[in-house]
Order: sequence, then C-alpha cells, then structure tokens
Amino acid sequence: MELASIVVALVALSACSAVPIETEWDLWKERHGKAYLNGKEEFERKVTWARNTKFVEDFNQGQHSYMLAMNHFSDTVIDQGYCQSSWAFSAAGAIDGQYFVMTGDLMEISIQQLLDCSSSWGNRGCHGGIPTWAYRYIEGASGVCTVSKYPYLGYTWYCAEKFCPKAFTCTGFAIVETGSEQDLMAAVTDVGPISVVVDAAPLTFQFYSGGIYDDSNCRTNSLNHAMLLVGYGTDADTGFKYWILKNSWGSDWGMDGYMYLSRDNNNLCGIATAASYPLLEQI
Repeated sequence: MELASIVVALVALSACSAVPIETEWDLWKERHGKAYLNGKEEFERKVTWARNTKFVEDFNQGQHSYMLAMNHFSDTVIDQGYCQSSWAFSAAGAIDGQYFVMTGDLMEISIQQLLDCSSSWGNRGCHGGIPTWAYRYIEGASGVCTVSKYPYLGYTWYCAEKFCPKAFTCTGFAIVETGSEQDLMAAVTDVGPISVVVDAAPLTFQFYSGGIYDDSNCRTNSLNHAMLLVGYGTDADTGFKYWILKNSWGSDWGMDGYMYLSRDNNNLCGIATAASYPLLEQI
C-alpha cells in the first residue's frame, strides 16, 4: 500500500509538470543545499517532496488570500533532528527590540546561551522551550551575552555563560491579555516587538510564501511554534487586516522570512493566546 501511494505521488507530479521530475528534484536539492546519507534516505525524502509539491500546486490553483511555495521544509519528516529553537529566537528577538527601544542602539543577544543554559528554568534546548522561561533564566543568571561573544551553533552544547561579559539583564516580563488582539495591537504599538506562540502545524503554514494567511484550520489552543510579532497593517486594496510576523525558518520561507497573518480574525493560529515581552535593565 505504501509503495502504491509512493508511485501515485511521483506519477501525479510528473503528469502536471512541464519540467521532468528528476530535474525539479535536482534543482530543489541544489537550491536548498540538501544531501542525504544513502539512496534509501533520498528516495524517502523525494517521496515526501513529491507529495508536498502536489499539495502546493493544487492549493495555488484555488482562490485564496495567500500563496504557498516549495521551501526547505518540502522534504521534512517527523523527528529528523532539526533544532527546535523557535522559542529562543522569539525571546531573543523581543529582548533585542526592547533593548533598542530602551537605548536606541542595536544589539543581538546570544540565542545559543538560551539553548545551552536555561534548562533549570524548564527549557529543553533543541527539544523546545517557552520564551517566558528564557526571560526567567536571564533574570536568574543576572544577564545575557551578545551573539558575537556566544554565537549560534544550531545544537545544544555545554553552558558557557561564565566565559562572556553580560550585556544587560531581565527584571521580569509582561503577559498580554490572553486572546485579546486589541491588547496585542496596543502592546506592539507601545512596547515594540512581542514574542508570540502559534499553531504552525498546518501544511499551509509551513509552505506559506506570501499574502495574508487565513487558514481557518490553524488552531488557537494548540501552540507549537514561537515567532516575533513586529507590527501590523491593512491591505490598501482589499481592506484585509494583518499582523506582521518574523519567523526563524530562514529567508526562503514566506516573504524573506516574514509572514502576514490575518488580524482580528478570532485569534487565528493563537496569535494572542500566549504573547509576552521582557522587562530589561542595563548592567
């Protein structure tokens, strides 16, 4: 049965493409720097890629306010070992934003330090975490290093916080009223970038490439991915309102790494379910 579905996926893709499937596969691998251990792994990834390609093509033939595209997730399978560090990226982005608001200077804190050193506060490095626990760690550690002194590795390593000077510390954090998009809009307006946690499970989310995302299957209470809310806007032509989100999946996802998410749409994807921002103090 599995072999039959594999053949169907590959044949269906070949039938609807003007470019030979082998050529498309080779071009996609080259663009995203993909390499596999052996022929078996490459075949399995190719099958997943073919299914996802057909999903994207079928979706884009319909009428939607956003588009999908093939990206580096196109061959992703469960438990393939990527670092689940969105919580650290989101927390760091909110801290960087607050630092700029406070001082007028740009600074990037060490995401790697959050991965390596905050397990005592509940985070699990590359196996997930929560932005507010990162803020608590920084407060307890009396500061955080900059990325230049403690660079990102993409995997969890031993904690090296004592080997770099601390730039500033957190004195706590604030939680935006759960479920309130109005309070969230006020927070990003008055405070700056806000850490949010959303449902990124739908394939439409993972293959998003542009437009205002409004998939009603994106849940409000099943949160699994952290992002950084940096603003909001309204489409001049359609009047559709949207949030502007910065992701940590690279610049080939979405619109150069950013997403427009439908705003005032019943807390779509849980955008306002678990929003927070840090309170900072210079050392």
